[in-house]
Amino acid sequence: MAAINLTFDYIAVGIAVIEMDVDGKHYSFMSTYVGENPLNSLLSGLWYLKYQEDNYKESESSCKFVWQDEPCGHFVQLFKNNNDLHIVIQYFSDLSDPNSHNFEFEDIKLVLDTIVYFDDFTQEVCKAAINAINKYGILGYALSWFDDLNNSGCPMAKLLYLLGSEFKYYDKYLCFSNFDEELLMLNSLKNTISNNELLFSLPYFSKSMKAEIERTDWKFSDFETATIIYNWSLPYEKKTELLKQIAFVTTDLKLKTQINQRIKFDNLQLNKFKETTPNSVFIVQYSDHSIHGIYGDYATALKSCTDIENGFAIRKYQIISSNIKPVVSQTLVGIRNMNSEHQTEFDSIDKIPYQLGEMVSDKDDYLLTFYSCELDNEQTREVENLDSERFENAFVPYPVFFDKGDRVKVPKHNVSGVVYGTKEDYQKIIEQAKTNKIYDYVDTFIRIDFDGEGDHTHESPFLVELE
Repeated sequence: MAAINLTFDYIAVGIAVIEMDVDGKHYSFMSTYVGENPLNSLLSGLWYLKYQEDNYKESESSCKFVWQDEPCGHFVQLFKNNNDLHIVIQYFSDLSDPNSHNFEFEDIKLVLDTIVYFDDFTQEVCKAAINAINKYGILGYALSWFDDLNNSGCPMAKLLYLLGSEFKYYDKYLCFSNFDEELLMLNSLKNTISNNELLFSLPYFSKSMKAEIERTDWKFSDFETATIIYNWSLPYEKKTELLKQIAFVTTDLKLKTQINQRIKFDNLQLNKFKETTPNSVFIVQYSDHSIHGIYGDYATALKSCTDIENGFAIRKYQIISSNIKPVVSQTLVGIRNMNSEHQTEFDSIDKIPYQLGEMVSDKDDYLLTFYSCELDNEQTREVENLDSERFENAFVPYPVFFDKGDRVKVPKHNVSGVVYGTKEDYQKIIEQAKTNKIYDYVDTFIRIDFDGEGDHTHESPFLVELE
């Protein structure tokens, strides 16, 4: 059986070289961007051969592809028989029909005809791919081939399959058609921690809750994890990234659909908010609500915030005039009604709103919250309802680690006091919520009475620490 070593590199943008040493003899194969990246074609070909055997028990299979070098190139054929891989590479001086899948060549001659171990060759190709990604980065690998991320990124899912990733039996990881999906997959794989570990990593997540979760071996589902993250105080971009990752890996189709609806709706809100209309102005306010400036468009308003240190809000208003038709003449307000569709009854308020939306950013310029009332009613009704079966509003059960009279604190909000209800009271709510849809996320909150003030607050148990 022949011994083989393989390397890959770019020698210029859109030009790559595969170098092979087979039993002491050196081969060099150049390919340009007019065809497929040669390393990608090897990864895809090997994946196909392995996938056929793993899923269809076909010990014998083959694939073929072309490495083009305008107009010449190499015709590559791989034949797998159990763990033997027969490699045949032929040189052609001209490809008669570049778009033909029949691969009709002129002046063709044999360059390499050898048999190697499939696993050994696969290891060499995977090693070359990993080295290239380490050298150029994921984005650099794609852009070094061609300025089209959807068609030039490394087929990471297939690489992971060949490497024996635990995800190799999930067909959904093998069907990516664009770079964004591959990058999202890599982010999710990079963060392949359990739901519990993901929650523990959230800022201010209760150490007392963490200890009780670990003591009771409590597990949060994908749906429950998404609910907690959506309601957590995080920069919008970070929150969206985490939700996308959950939607990507979950097998819960309901959750996947709802997260995609939410992200689409939020993107529409953001884009609507940024639009300039004839009668709208953007007012920038400091965190104490004093006015920083008034601007005619969003871009100028945002640019003015560069030197603001302690957070700011941009609010969009419409100027009401008898000469200009208002952008929004009525708004919808959702009211919880268990007898109505989606547990929500929408009231239409005919009064013309002055404020059309707002964006609030923190001291580090991270977007925290936003809204726009400019979207049409159907879009709003679909996502912004109060249905407790939507992940944004769902009740989340949890292990109760506190009891009536326990002294607790909430570092996130700098409050402290004593727990009002008994442990049995909260456990009863959790049990009832399993069958009663009237309970939603706010019903997970616990009451904390302030010392000697006759006042109280309600806080998420995921933020509460025992003193």
